[in-house]
Amino acid sequence: MRGWFPPVDVQEEAERIVFRAELPGVARDDIDVSVENGTLTLRGEKKQQKDVIHASYRDGVLEVVLPKAEEANPRKIRVSGAGDGAQAGPVQTKVRATS
Repeated sequence: MRGWFPPVDVQEEAERIVFRAELPGVARDDIDVSVENGTLTLRGEKKQQKDVIHASYRDGVLEVVLPKAEEANPRKIRVSGAGDGAQAGPVQTKVRATS
């Protein structure tokens, strides 16, 4: 059986059993949890990045070079205002910090 097996912690309490799985990089919509015949099944899809990563080692220095995610690259944002036909309303922004 091939696949990715995330770390799982199962804790039994007086009235319940608590199941915790570490799923970094997996979107909530890509997770399927089911129970059948007393068996808990967790299925999901961890999408692999196809980034090209280069590593080199020279004179005691390791250098790893990888491309930034598309959303992390700077891009120009159009600012609209009164007078250009734009409608006033709430502004929604998505910000993601990367390390």
